[in-house]
Amino acid sequence: GPITSYKISYTGEPYNTVTQYKVISIPNPIYPAVQSVSINITGLQEYNNYTLSVRVINSAGFSDQKVLPIVQTDLSVPAQPLNLNQHNVTSASFCISYYPPPGINQNGPITSYTVTYQGELFNTTEYNTTVSVNTVVYPLTESSSVCISDLEEYNNHN
Repeated sequence: GPITSYKISYTGEPYNTVTQYKVISIPNPIYPAVQSVSINITGLQEYNNYTLSVRVINSAGFSDQKVLPIVQTDLSVPAQPLNLNQHNVTSASFCISYYPPPGINQNGPITSYTVTYQGELFNTTEYNTTVSVNTVVYPLTESSSVCISDLEEYNNHN
């Protein structure tokens, strides 16, 4: 008989205990040789592996399940680091420590951390403030602490 719908099931790693699925109903029943069907599954986790399977449904019931190769979603921008703290503050340096975002929020491999800070220098002669913004990229290491040094002494840095 004609195909009336498809059941697309997908399971994501590492939390693959629950399978989610969508049933796609065909408004005008079709025969397999006549038309192809595509679906866009949204709401998936970035940079995650998914197992997909499809079952065809007609008036007699469900077909056997066809399991597709594992697919991986695209990587995305990671979440921000956690527990950001400053310490070892001196007149010309400071350190910050942080934790990487949890694995599920990394959205792909983290390759480096970018630290942006600005300094304010108040000119007492001209009564104005000069703001400089600096960015430093640190390669990913086992350490979760970064120290910035050789700053203009006694300036406000944030």
